[in-house]
Amino acid sequence: MKKVYFRNKDLGWKLFSLKMVFDKNIYVNDLNNDLYMKGFLQDLYLRPSCYNCRFKKVNRVSDITVADFWGIDKLLPKFDDDKGTSLVILHNNKAKNLFYKLKDKMNFIEVKFEDGIRYNKSMITSVRYNEKRDLFFAEFKIKENLFDLIKKYTKLSFKRRIKQKIKFMIKTFIK
Repeated sequence: MKKVYFRNKDLGWKLFSLKMVFDKNIYVNDLNNDLYMKGFLQDLYLRPSCYNCRFKKVNRVSDITVADFWGIDKLLPKFDDDKGTSLVILHNNKAKNLFYKLKDKMNFIEVKFEDGIRYNKSMITSVRYNEKRDLFFAEFKIKENLFDLIKKYTKLSFKRRIKQKIKFMIKTFIK
């Protein structure tokens, strides 16, 4: 393996994919079809600390926080190029001084902190614990076929599949 692109944007940000480049082959599969990505996005095999992260708060110990700017399509549609937009939060004067020294080399727009995190609750809230996680890891210790195990624990209920289809149709129809 030469490179891994965890959120590859060849298909766009809204349908990002996992892309792995090998010596002679390339693997690409979108977020809806890649098994690893399905489990990750359903919070199935995150680290235990992710469910109760002590750094998920407004006032952080870091100087700068860089995150995905979820909701850019609603707040600033002209910045939504479907390639992803970064949100940069400056927590102190040291960060602000550094940022403003570099500002001429960047394309950016200032937004209020509240707007930046409005659709980005993961900035201040830990992910919900996936109740299937313990069962997944218990079976993981004894199962040999990881792919079958991930399929089993990421299968969406009929109700959730219908909700996703309706949401997709609404997004498609509105455009």
